[in-house]
Amino acid sequence: MILFWTVLGLLLLERSFELGLSRRNERRLLARGGRRVLPDGFWGLAFVHGALFPAMVVESGLAPWAGVHGATWPLLGAALATMALRYWAVASLGERWCTRVVVVPGAPLVAHGPYRFAKHPNYVAASLELFVVPAAFGLWATAVGAAVANLVALRVRMRVEQAALSAASA
Repeated sequence: MILFWTVLGLLLLERSFELGLSRRNERRLLARGGRRVLPDGFWGLAFVHGALFPAMVVESGLAPWAGVHGATWPLLGAALATMALRYWAVASLGERWCTRVVVVPGAPLVAHGPYRFAKHPNYVAASLELFVVPAAFGLWATAVGAAVANLVALRVRMRVEQAALSAASA
């Protein structure tokens, strides 16, 4: 259980760092003439990502099969790979990355880093991470539930984001 609580604690620290970075970047984007697009699907994604932690804790207490198993370390390795992809995407966006949809009119779309290969590498990585972290501890209901809920929330978010980016770059 020490590994479980350590991973959860590190994820909470990482998410806190990301929220701080996002707020800073959002302020900078707005100061440069950016505009926030609302509604942007943020609250659906925030709910899914926030609910991951209590869901993992609850399921770990209820599921007799929960805990470290043969695939734990490979799945945690996969989680690190998804984080590396997410941070590559965040670094590629630079100050343009934030958790809200903020567009700066006339700004070109980012086409370097992982954005050369996919439109939404950050969303791909986050979706995989929401599955592999709970799966690493045998928390299958949380893994599947988080992945499905995230895909539903992303459908809304990606529609809004694509429309906003298309309008801003036109």
